[in-house]
Amino acid sequence: MEFENIFGNCVLFHPGIGKTGTSAIQSLGLQLPIDDPKKSCFSPFGVFGGAHNVFAANHPNFKVDKFKQARFELLHFCLNRDAATVVSSEFLIRLTIPQIKEMIEPFLEQGVKVKAVFSIRDYESYLASSYMQAVKVNWGKKEGENLGQFCQREIEHIRYTQLIDRWAQIIGDENIYLLDYDKYRKDFVSLFFNSLGINTEKDKLSAVRGINTSIPLIASGLMEEFDKVSDDINARQNLIELIKTMTFSSNDLNNKKIIKDIVKNKFIHDKERLTQRYNWVNSHV
Repeated sequence: MEFENIFGNCVLFHPGIGKTGTSAIQSLGLQLPIDDPKKSCFSPFGVFGGAHNVFAANHPNFKVDKFKQARFELLHFCLNRDAATVVSSEFLIRLTIPQIKEMIEPFLEQGVKVKAVFSIRDYESYLASSYMQAVKVNWGKKEGENLGQFCQREIEHIRYTQLIDRWAQIIGDENIYLLDYDKYRKDFVSLFFNSLGINTEKDKLSAVRGINTSIPLIASGLMEEFDKVSDDINARQNLIELIKTMTFSSNDLNNKKIIKDIVKNKFIHDKERLTQRYNWVNSHV
């Protein structure tokens, strides 16, 4: 089946948000061929840590010289293309307006269209998944911080109306696209690539399925208790793999209520406002 690249000829930034299949999208996208200027592809420049983190000024390993070199190479690559060229990194979603301007102004000055596509996920499920990702990798939450404290701190940093509006101020509302992760979760990776005019093969989708999956929220206490008594990295990884295979009898209603009470109606409010301003990508799967 043939699909249309709905974004046209542009540099297309995909800032996440995280926990919406971004690792799978990046893994598959970076395998795409780059030799046909009429077919969408991922940027061959700026790759670090499995994503285009070289472009992220907020990345802990950001280097100005490497950023400028990758930006220069990507710009000249895009000038000779007639399709979308994707730059994907979850770090990009938290850039400030000056950082976004620094990244994209050379493209605009040279007449290269700049667009951005964001994955939209309900705040409640995102916070649960994000917290457990932080627990799993032991990074992203403050020492001793519990679920409620994490969510209370994080909720104001993930409001789409703030994060996306920064991009819109620079590239315009008409160049902002939204993908509904909750609605298309089962086929989300396919939807992403089909929207680029790329028909993903089932075997390739299977190969990236499950990359960087979170562990269940109900296992947070188990992981935290382990970390209190052991620093054995191998044993910790074995525990994570075991948890992924386990079936839990409880629905973890207490932790879910903690998150729900913090989120309240924020997502409903923000999604309505996004719908008023930006373009939702319809199903291409």
